[in-house]
Amino acid sequence: MDASVKQKAAGKDLRSRGAGIQSLEKGLKVLTAIQHAGRAMRLNDIAAAAGMTPSMAHGYLVSLVRTGFVAQDRLSGLYDLGDAALQLGLASLSRTDFLSLARAAISQLAAGTRRDGDAGGVERRCACRGRQDRGPLRQRLRDQGRLACPPVADGDRTGLHGQPARS
Repeated sequence: MDASVKQKAAGKDLRSRGAGIQSLEKGLKVLTAIQHAGRAMRLNDIAAAAGMTPSMAHGYLVSLVRTGFVAQDRLSGLYDLGDAALQLGLASLSRTDFLSLARAAISQLAAGTRRDGDAGGVERRCACRGRQDRGPLRQRLRDQGRLACPPVADGDRTGLHGQPARS
């Protein structure tokens, strides 16, 4: 059982038992309302999006500002995500295995189209090396057109386009 399936199962178990801290869940609704808006918000807008009164939302915002998850602009009074929210997001991104997610998505797509991933084209290779990799990553890809290596933020990028792949 992979980690995401275990997490979903654990989440269902907790919800079914009624475990949890309701005030934390409400506070996270406030934080999520700001996140979904994609912009700084007024108190009344946050309260409406979170499904609570402005006075209740204000109490949660005070705590979220104290902990750094929300910041309030001194001039406009608008609330937006704070530095702690940014750090949490960056930590989550650094722990995400994007290659595994891509492989799973490709497998699902191939299963849904009843294809093995072969588009009928020429087999090509792409070798990419990034900071978090433990050496070059080589993927055998089939493509009818030109194959482009994905950009790597802090590493080398080498595409061996048009060369037959070796088995």
